[in-house]
This record gives sequence, C-alpha cells and structure tokens, in this order.
Amino acid sequence: MSFKWSMSVAIILGLTMFVPVARAQQPYDITECYTFTFTILSEGESLRVLGYDAKGIVRSVHENKVFDNCTLHSVGIRRDMSGKAAAHGYFKYMDPDGDIFIMEGISTEEAATMKFIYGTGRWKGIKGEGKLRPITGGKPIIPGTAQICYRHTGTFELPK
Repeated sequence: MSFKWSMSVAIILGLTMFVPVARAQQPYDITECYTFTFTILSEGESLRVLGYDAKGIVRSVHENKVFDNCTLHSVGIRRDMSGKAAAHGYFKYMDPDGDIFIMEGISTEEAATMKFIYGTGRWKGIKGEGKLRPITGGKPIIPGTAQICYRHTGTFELPK
C-alpha cells in the first residue's frame, strides 16, 4: 500500500470519527396495564369532566424488549361531551434501573397519540412518538376505578 493511499484512508477515518450521528429510529411495541382512579370535576346531562391518576406496568411485545418491566404513573384530564371523549395526560415511565422518560398523550375519539418529551439517564434526549389503543378492560374492582390494558406502538430515537 502506498504512503499516499495510507494517508488518505487515515484522514477519512479520522474525520468520520468526529461526525456526530444520531442513533437510528428504533421500534417499540408494548402492552401497558393500569389501574385508574377518577375525580369528577363536573358531571351534567351532556358534559362530564374528570381527572385521572393511573399506575401500572409495561410488558414488551417486540423482540428488542425495549421498555420491558417499566413501571408507570399517569395523570390527566378527560372530557366527555355529547357522547364524544377527549383527554390530555402525562405519563412517567421508570425502567428497572431507575431512569425515566416522560410522554405527553392526547386522545380523541379517533386516536391517542403519545410523544416523548423528556428523559433522564439512558433516556436523556429521547425523541419519537407512538399510538395507544385499548385492548382490554375489566369490571372495576372498586367503585371509582378502572382496570385497562393498552397496546402502545411507535418509534423512538436517542442522541449519540
């Protein structure tokens, strides 16, 4: 190998080592099961507004097992008006090592969209979004509660 060729390869390798590159988007596919408690703010003939507080756990369905065994806490508000519902909430996920990420959820009759807005530790700088849909719910074990599981799919990205 000639000296010029060796120097060219060394320069190219050296320059590419310092180019910041974001990690590629990664998929997630999880099942979240919660117990909700509700506080009714107002309830009338065509309008009901309530706050919710939910706690639960996550199981990963995807082979990458990302977010598996995260615990979670969610708070938000829901409006049911003339038979149509809308909600806005925040979801705190904590992984088994104690690192957290926060998602903001907005739902309408058509869909529930989740967006990563904050992370600590290994989740610092997390970005991405997903969709949430209910998959099962049982009869409330205690009045004023609900037990519901959701399927949550999407993609996320971490900075390098």
